[in-house]
Amino acid sequence: MALWDNLTGWLSEDQHERVHVPIDPGRVDVSFTATPVAADQHYFRISVAQMFLQKKSTAFQEFYPAVHSLVRCTFAGQAIELPNVADPTKLLQQDGKGDWVARNFTLLPLMPFKGGEVRVVAGLYAVKGENRLKDFIGVLGGFASLLAVPQLSAVLAVAQPLAAGIQALFGGGGGMHLGYQNTFVGKGSSTGNVLQEGYIALIRLQSDSSLAKRLFVINGELHEGTSKEALVPFERADFMLLRIEVRTERDDWNELTSIASPRQAALSALAEGQTAKATALHKQALVAALQAPELTGADRRRVIDLLNGEYAEAKSLLRARSRPEVKETDFDNQMRSKAISIEKARELGEPTYDEVFATV
Repeated sequence: MALWDNLTGWLSEDQHERVHVPIDPGRVDVSFTATPVAADQHYFRISVAQMFLQKKSTAFQEFYPAVHSLVRCTFAGQAIELPNVADPTKLLQQDGKGDWVARNFTLLPLMPFKGGEVRVVAGLYAVKGENRLKDFIGVLGGFASLLAVPQLSAVLAVAQPLAAGIQALFGGGGGMHLGYQNTFVGKGSSTGNVLQEGYIALIRLQSDSSLAKRLFVINGELHEGTSKEALVPFERADFMLLRIEVRTERDDWNELTSIASPRQAALSALAEGQTAKATALHKQALVAALQAPELTGADRRRVIDLLNGEYAEAKSLLRARSRPEVKETDFDNQMRSKAISIEKARELGEPTYDEVFATV
């Protein structure tokens, strides 16, 4: 049986003991707009903002816990499944009461939304067995960390063997302690849940229709009360607080090494007077930007325009001086301060090969 079928099958068992509650944006202390994703215009990322397990939790008794997720979506022109698994004992810390808390770990790295469906399964799974399983979980977690990178296209080959390893791990018995499953669509779809910015609480409780009116997120942590002025940390049941982030721009440009590395090398070569080498490296960065599936159409335009603009400026500076003084600049900083706006990029449209290389 495929990993997806296993995970969703386990979620259907004892579902009455688990609820998931979307947190209203007005009940979050940091103001944000619940932006719905639009195809090739937004990026999305999924993380666990907080996980809380009571000291008496069964997940730490006869079973060994493992946090997992599996996301189905479109990337690089194909439907893919991105698995993840983590050892909570390396993430969790005990508070003063002996309960266990973990915060801010990524399940899915920042990805462009390319349309279609995004299907998500996530949760805490209790694996029955001896502590030697932690070594296996640790190995799988090491593979999973390879997928939690901005340059996702370079490591997709890891996804299939990781899924096979998770399948072998979870096939040994145990059960879903906390779990979540949902299918999302993009802005403008006539059916389905729209993927948008926000928090979702997964709680090991029986269904309670009034719960959504009592939950708040303060400093990225789940609280309960009748108002923001009368809140206490939510601690009466095990839970995971998922965060779905939606944004129009990336925040990790330096980590897109297929673009960032030849860009910086081109500027360095130009500063050393190696014009032919610099031009070849600059072209390499341009090709990488044109082909990078990690970018939306607007960001592809913004990156191309920035690369060509700063390279032309660097050449102009060199011609004006007897000694080269081109400075290497941080890619993140350049994209934030000098790249054209998202609106302008959408107006110009995606660049073509002929347009990009016409002036190089």
